Amino acid sequence: MGRSSARCAKSCWRSRSATASTPSACTWHVQYGYWRPAGVRSARPVTSVVLPEAMKALTVDDMGGFLSSKTRRFYLKHGIPYKRAYLFWGVPGTGKTSLIQALAGEYKRSVCFMQPTDPKFTDDMLRDAVSYAPAKSIIVFEDIDALFTQGRENRGKSAVTFSGLLNALDGVGMKEGQVFILTTNFREQLDAALIRNGRVDVHVEFNHIQPAEQKEMFRRFYPADAGLAEAFLTRLEKELGAKAKELTPAALQHYFILHQKDSGAEAIAGVAEIGSELKRREETEEEDKKKKAGEEDKKKEEKDKEEKKEKAKPSREGSSFEWHLSVSNTVALMVLGVVCLPILIRHQARKA
Repeated sequence: MGRSSARCAKSCWRSRSATASTPSACTWHVQYGYWRPAGVRSARPVTSVVLPEAMKALTVDDMGGFLSSKTRRFYLKHGIPYKRAYLFWGVPGTGKTSLIQALAGEYKRSVCFMQPTDPKFTDDMLRDAVSYAPAKSIIVFEDIDALFTQGRENRGKSAVTFSGLLNALDGVGMKEGQVFILTTNFREQLDAALIRNGRVDVHVEFNHIQPAEQKEMFRRFYPADAGLAEAFLTRLEKELGAKAKELTPAALQHYFILHQKDSGAEAIAGVAEIGSELKRREETEEEDKKKKAGEEDKKKEEKDKEEKKEKAKPSREGSSFEWHLSVSNTVALMVLGVVCLPILIRHQARKA
């Protein structure tokens, strides 16, 4: 496993280093236990990611500071494992993956996507995956909440244990300067031990897109009509009302892609479509929730029926006990008759 992992790590590195502007992506091959290239992507400039500037600066500057030679010397001097872990959490569709790609391009690192939910995945395999990750990579645990409950119970079918996951994140056997990024939509569902200080260093929250970013997205998609950004925001708030504050970058991008051939003015005129799309998705999600709830109720009902059937069945153990008891009584009477009958006969003979 080690040799194949090392070979694949080199392969991922070669594919990435072919050009500094094209970081590679790798995935873990569960069956054969090695990192395999999953393609090369164009590096995305950090400036192209529409997020609050303060949040972007915090993440980019933190990673840059960690990767400096000065920080490395500090970690080694104090005996601290030289690794960094980030938690990207919050609303779906708000730019977690986009920022990961931008960071990979900014610091010329390959991205290794890890989803240890496969039934064949074990603690040993997880340790090997981390140990043999390509040099200068970012290991991404997507939807980390899908692995374990707050009670540390495995949600999936893999053999990975909670302690195995913690050991992997703690830096045992990994390369110096390893960077981890954990993503989740539900930070509140994570066990506190998983995201404590020292294990996860920086928490980055992703929220709904703000008015300033909404205007910025409009300017980028319609540079010739950048002056209409304020009009776009006004129309957006008029058509969507309070829903305008619940938009995500993904939702706006979807709209702009559909209207890529339109002018900025035409895009503004069709803003009502965004509200219609949001309503349609909400209705779909509500139907899915009802369907899921119905399936869960049906499973619970079937389980209750099975339990009632089991309770209604006569106890074999009790029947066996009663049968043995009746046989024991019969034997006892026979023995009593054999012993006592001669005595009774002699007693009657004496009287006669």
